[in-house]
Amino acid sequence: MSSNRSFFSRIPVEINYKILANLHAKDICSISLVDRYLYNICNEDYVWKLMCRYQYPNSRILEVKKSTSTLSTREWKDLYKKLTKLVKFMAEERNACWMYADDQSYWKTEEDISSECGKVIYLNYVRWFDVFSKIQCVQPGTYNVLWRIKVDKNFSVIDNVKFTVTVKANTYQENSESIILFEESCVGSFKGMNNWVEYLVPIRAIDIPDGGIDEWYDVECGIQEDRIRKSGIWIDSIRLVRLCKPPLRKEDQEKSIMEWLVSFF
Repeated sequence: MSSNRSFFSRIPVEINYKILANLHAKDICSISLVDRYLYNICNEDYVWKLMCRYQYPNSRILEVKKSTSTLSTREWKDLYKKLTKLVKFMAEERNACWMYADDQSYWKTEEDISSECGKVIYLNYVRWFDVFSKIQCVQPGTYNVLWRIKVDKNFSVIDNVKFTVTVKANTYQENSESIILFEESCVGSFKGMNNWVEYLVPIRAIDIPDGGIDEWYDVECGIQEDRIRKSGIWIDSIRLVRLCKPPLRKEDQEKSIMEWLVSFF
């Protein structure tokens, strides 16, 4: 029986907790495949609580809790999923400015079964617009920005838009902001298809550094157009797509865990 005992079960559980608390969800899933002991410990809700506490500011945790009416019995695991969500649906949460509009009718909300949230926004008629939304507390990594968007093939004046990405570094003492992407791009690449497309903003990927528990980063994505009067554009969502490394083999997973352990001593 002792020969079948997991090596990692011999390590004090507090150390295992501390290691797991600093990892991300995909890492946890990979580690849980190593053996039954790690599978069980990775599925403890206490581990996910530590991950939330170690990786996100308390203000963000409270904000997400407040906006969530119900959570399942695995409260912290579900909360972690919400904290790490990398998509914003424009019909649910957006900021929009426009010219020649007196009310909300210039940007309408429509039902669309192809959207994950079931609704999209539609530009009815306007000369100038600026629509943006923010994904908060993005974890360290490299990301592409993906817009799910559609343009009416019968409308020809939307020929040039600006996609913007702003990364905002936040600390407990002060805020600093820097624009790392500002690209003017022709809509002609997806115009005329009269269907939804996922449009990759054509600039280098975004690098989010690891600021530890004292610094976190928000990513604000926007779309602007300031030419002649226009209509016929639909926007569903913005999404950050993380560029991942190839998955580790099982023996490499165990080696990686051992390297983590060595770093603690």
